[in-house]
Amino acid sequence: MSLELSVVVPTHDRPQGLSRLLAALRRQTIGPDRFEAIVVDDGSRVPVSVEPGDLRLRVLRHDRPRGPAAARNSGWRAARAETVAFIDDDCAPAEGWLEGVLRAADGERVVVQGRVAPMPDQLARLRPLSHTIEVGDVSPLFVSANIAYPRALLERVGGFDERFRRACGEDAELGARATGAGAIARFAPDALVYHEVRELSLAEQIRHTLKWTDAVGALAMHPELRGLLVWRVFWKPTHPWLLAALAALLARRPRSAALVLAPYLLHYVRLYERDLRALAGALPSHLVIDASEIATAIAGSVRHRTLMP
Repeated sequence: MSLELSVVVPTHDRPQGLSRLLAALRRQTIGPDRFEAIVVDDGSRVPVSVEPGDLRLRVLRHDRPRGPAAARNSGWRAARAETVAFIDDDCAPAEGWLEGVLRAADGERVVVQGRVAPMPDQLARLRPLSHTIEVGDVSPLFVSANIAYPRALLERVGGFDERFRRACGEDAELGARATGAGAIARFAPDALVYHEVRELSLAEQIRHTLKWTDAVGALAMHPELRGLLVWRVFWKPTHPWLLAALAALLARRPRSAALVLAPYLLHYVRLYERDLRALAGALPSHLVIDASEIATAIAGSVRHRTLMP
């Protein structure tokens, strides 16, 4: 039987996450003779070593970290199937993931976007400051945690842009080029992938934010992505109010600052479902994170000569 799917997994220093993902691939509802798995070790400090078991599994390695865009490119270029499914090493597919992808895949124009949800056994950790990914419909972000491209389409558009050295918008940028080349995005709710829920320290949250500087470059290349922004300018709905409050404070207008902070605080009151005690404990972290996001967006705007505060 010929291969119907190639699964590409970029990985870097996450051996436990990779083991969990491969175990989930072994439980797929389609037989292991119908798909292959290509793990691309992007310069991990300890080289990846995995037992294939009953999987058709290959491990490719970069001698030094080149970023997830380059790792995915190495994977799909080595793929033997006509459809290439991408998943990340902090994810685990549901048993029917690949079956759902195959049902939705159709020719050389359809890009299959699957559903992404927090891992069920980690839902108790889920808080407004937790890190996870959720995708519930077709998205112009083309989230690489769960997406499948026709290999012919990847060849035609050149794959991921390797100038994106971090996980910071390279998937949306490829999706914009693919749709510009005539691709159609199709959502597959049955193609479900679970994403980790991680509790990050404040320092980790800030480091996670700072990597998004180069994501602003995707806006410079594809202005149509501005539809993702608040008022086509701001990264998040809290940012314009915090910026306005900071401007009022600098102008020595504390009353004006308090006035424009009201919508900012209301956003978080709603997010915390009116749990004011929880909000009071978390608000200092939100203020610091929002400020670091604004600084990151401004730095990206300067670097890429486009506006996104």
